Amino acid sequence: MKKFSVVICMLLMVVVLASTSSSVLAQDKIADDILSQQRRVERGVAEKWLTPGEAQTLMDNLEHIRSVHNRAVADGSFQSEEVRRHIWGMLNQNREMISRDKRAAIIRLY
Repeated sequence: MKKFSVVICMLLMVVVLASTSSSVLAQDKIADDILSQQRRVERGVAEKWLTPGEAQTLMDNLEHIRSVHNRAVADGSFQSEEVRRHIWGMLNQNREMISRDKRAAIIRLY
């Protein structure tokens, strides 16, 4: 019976560590993606395929996403798959606006 309890405890620890490490990896990927998008916006302004106004909207979106991300990490809700999906969804929308054809509007995400 003791061996069984020890095995169960060890399995539980593995599950907790795995979920924590995947959450940390997701946090790092989100931070990297925000930084990458910021660089692309700056390049877009420098190369004149984004206007300063469009760039400001995109940067404001990224600041909002960063704020949502930081708040989720601080209050523990980042562990939720739904919250991570929401943050990734906003990042994907912003990414599409950065690379979008100039006929499409660039909008605020909040």
